[in-house]
Amino acid sequence: MTDYQDYALFDLLFTLKRLEDNFINDISVDELLVILYLSAFIGINKGLSYSAWGYKFYLSESRITSKEIIKAIEMAQEMEYIVFSPEEITNVSLTSSGKKTVQFFSKLSVFENRKNSISNSCDICLLSDLSTVLNGIYSNDELNNPDLRSSIKEVLGEVATEHMYKNLINITEQVGLDIRDPILSTLTWVTYNNTEKKTHSG
Repeated sequence: MTDYQDYALFDLLFTLKRLEDNFINDISVDELLVILYLSAFIGINKGLSYSAWGYKFYLSESRITSKEIIKAIEMAQEMEYIVFSPEEITNVSLTSSGKKTVQFFSKLSVFENRKNSISNSCDICLLSDLSTVLNGIYSNDELNNPDLRSSIKEVLGEVATEHMYKNLINITEQVGLDIRDPILSTLTWVTYNNTEKKTHSG
């Protein structure tokens, strides 16, 4: 596997493991992609470049997607690391083999920075209900753009993340939070996005 595919497969398995640790099971592929987008955003805010994240995200038909994550899902299913729910065919969970695999790879230092960012993202989903987090992410300025809804566009680029980060700083300063706390600051940003969406739609 290429480096970016290694990262994508690890991120997929580790995210599922951390969500299960937080009592969030049988998550859909669409939800996984949004959580991984948030993980990458948190990683960038910690100083990791988007290119160093190893794979890209796109907005397609108003939904976040990633070619590498979709490929990782296919690979993980073939290797029997994950299984799709018979009740909800888009929902996926780890198998015992997948849990053993991610436990082994989690010990490797090459994935350490990713683990922290993904853990932060999954913990945000524990502190607030998943639908609120997802809506807040989709309500941020980069994704909530009518001009992009009929096209396929790469997201989390340098200009977009710089704007999002400045927005994050402004929001956390207004409520007196420390920007260095990735969980509370990002959760506040998500909550703010939800509030703004309701204000404009109302």
